[in-house]
Amino acid sequence: MTAVENKKLEIPLHVACHQGDIEVVMLLFKTNPWLSCKFNSKNQSALFIACSNGHLKVVKLLLNQPWYEGIEDEAQLNSLHMAASKGHAGTKINLPFVADTVGHLLNVCPNLVHNIDENGYSPLHYACSKGHVSITTMLLRFDLNLALQFDNIGYTVTLSCYEW
Repeated sequence: MTAVENKKLEIPLHVACHQGDIEVVMLLFKTNPWLSCKFNSKNQSALFIACSNGHLKVVKLLLNQPWYEGIEDEAQLNSLHMAASKGHAGTKINLPFVADTVGHLLNVCPNLVHNIDENGYSPLHYACSKGHVSITTMLLRFDLNLALQFDNIGYTVTLSCYEW
């Protein structure tokens, strides 16, 4: 029952990550730890879903699993893109979450910072375009060379964000 999929190829773990239900996530891990490796029809992992909904405890639990390392290495749009994009979302409550999540993702999955989406945008592009200064600063402190990346149009982050 833990691997039953709905029409969107979502399993109970995806739903629990969407809702931030840490107890259900832990219970599902005890039953079948490999569930966290499944992607839904939008090619989103459980980690991506937890990051997009601001559930820090779930994010930390997922990243603490040894088998989870590298699961999004090949994904163009990954959890770091999502966390960098979400920023403070207009409330002070979310800013510490995202900054903490971005920092946690950088510590555990540092290779995600270099992934680009279909437009050539890195997590830095997303943070900068949304005006998330603290996250932009964090990403640049992690790797200053990120500022030199070009998108598919040939713009650096600065020009690309100006166009947005």
